[in-house]
Amino acid sequence: MKSSGVRQLGFIMIATALFMYMLLYAPTPYVVYEPGLAAPTKPMVRMGEGADEVRVKPSASPAPASKPEEGAFLMTAVRLSDANWWETLSSAWDNDIATYSRSSILRGYTEQEYAERMTVVMQGSQNQAIEAAYRFAHLPYQSVVDSIAVSDVLQGSDDSGWQPGDALVSLKGGKPFADAEQIVSELSAHKPGDKVVFTVKRAGAEQDIAITMGAYEAPLTLNTLPAALGGVKLAELRSLQPDDARFKLRIDAGAIGGPSAGLMFALQSLDLLLGEQDLTGGAIIAGTGTIAADGTVGEIGGIAFKVIAASREGAELFLAPSANYKEAADKAKDIGTSMKIVSVNSLSEAKQVIEQHVSGN
Repeated sequence: MKSSGVRQLGFIMIATALFMYMLLYAPTPYVVYEPGLAAPTKPMVRMGEGADEVRVKPSASPAPASKPEEGAFLMTAVRLSDANWWETLSSAWDNDIATYSRSSILRGYTEQEYAERMTVVMQGSQNQAIEAAYRFAHLPYQSVVDSIAVSDVLQGSDDSGWQPGDALVSLKGGKPFADAEQIVSELSAHKPGDKVVFTVKRAGAEQDIAITMGAYEAPLTLNTLPAALGGVKLAELRSLQPDDARFKLRIDAGAIGGPSAGLMFALQSLDLLLGEQDLTGGAIIAGTGTIAADGTVGEIGGIAFKVIAASREGAELFLAPSANYKEAADKAKDIGTSMKIVSVNSLSEAKQVIEQHVSGN
């Protein structure tokens, strides 16, 4: 009897261990979305000819900053990771996490290809944030195309030969591309169904890829170029050169990808350019939203998780794209935060909202 009880206990222990392994460590076909970081943008944005920031009025000589340090702009992000079975099950009742099939997120990309795509999108977003700030501050600048990159391969075009992150160098043996218009010009001699060989930079090395020209409505234009290339999205990665080098802006977000930090990067950039005041007014201000060069704020995904992350970091004000406002406001109410949610449609409107918040405090 005694040995039988030991065997039974051993069986229970092994079964429990196997169950816990399956629940916590066994791979699943799902990924989990949950609140990510809410990080200050100040360390990510630098201005000036050197590595350190220089804070000056556009019409004044360089001078040291004298800003209060308690205020901050926070960019927010969603954390995406592999889901275990416990997280997959608990997402049914836990509103602070959500699980999705890996295939619906990666859409056929490998994790490396997906990350490269997000990096290209982030680089474009950073340039748009800087350009929006330059325009708002009325600072003259030049926009120089550094490269034209594939930011996405559309569904149904997986056999096109392109990979996200590919930088288009030239047609094989041709002159390096200066911009997307040059690609249009050189491809105008071809027609749908033609084989064309491009030289691209992929994973740091140049290589040739052959593509079949896709169907498009002639004549070939910038709008029809993605279809002509077999179904891709292109991004012109630009560097913005202000006429006055003191106002050169650089953004380094590290491994963070995607376009949703555009609004907060634009606000931090504007804070540096205007220089004579602290735009935060000493408040902790979080937010999210894409940004266009003209200052238009666009919708993003996962805003409920970003509201949670911002609230955890003590943000007083959260700027949400108008298309995402209701979801953000509902989540703020759900978690009982005192953080104020405000809808914005542009960089100008965001600045006005911040000024009203600061003056109200």
